[in-house]
Amino acid sequence: MKKKIILFAVGILLGLLVSHWFHTRQKVSSPPVESPAPLELSSNVLTMAELEIPVKDLPTLQSYLSAQTDPELEIERTHYEEIETHTEERFFLLQYSCGNKQCDSLLIKVHNREIKSLPLRNGIFQDYQLSPDQDKVLIRYAYNEGGQIIRHILVPVDLAKLESIPFTFEEDTKEFMNEPTWPILEYEWISSNTFRLVTADLLSSDFNQLQTWYASDVKKSKTVDILLDE
Repeated sequence: MKKKIILFAVGILLGLLVSHWFHTRQKVSSPPVESPAPLELSSNVLTMAELEIPVKDLPTLQSYLSAQTDPELEIERTHYEEIETHTEERFFLLQYSCGNKQCDSLLIKVHNREIKSLPLRNGIFQDYQLSPDQDKVLIRYAYNEGGQIIRHILVPVDLAKLESIPFTFEEDTKEFMNEPTWPILEYEWISSNTFRLVTADLLSSDFNQLQTWYASDVKKSKTVDILLDE
């Protein structure tokens, strides 16, 4: 009887040890939580992805920081996304002056010691897609209306010239680039100067219709091909 009690106690102890080991392994192997890439500011030099960029080489950002009472606090609220290409140049989308999740954005190009920048839109940065030859990029921004509906815009940029590219047709420009009008569910390049997007198939983009569309289990959609005016 005494032997059975001892074996029972040993079994419980082994079970506790195995359980502790299992939970410890789970904690160690769980993936880290992703966070925006932080910036560092020292002597008016930004450090991004191990690159040092003088603030004076970013006139738009320099003007913004010079108007702030606490520039270092603003830098702490600033983050960036690197747009990865197979070229020698490096591109960063800097997001600053953030309020209610929307930020101003600045596209930065670094090649050797040359630094150029292009002010882009204010919005909630979503994602980007490079063109097949990687000399252009589409950047998607979101605009949240009361947590109920989301509209988007797409901004095409010529990375070689570091210039925004207009759409060929005015109506496309108005609805999908200039003003957040429709939700853009998907988008993809279909050639070097044309891309396709998927949006809501509605007659009107007013709030009530989009709210009903978002709440529907079956969201009717359509595709639109956009030609760039190069």
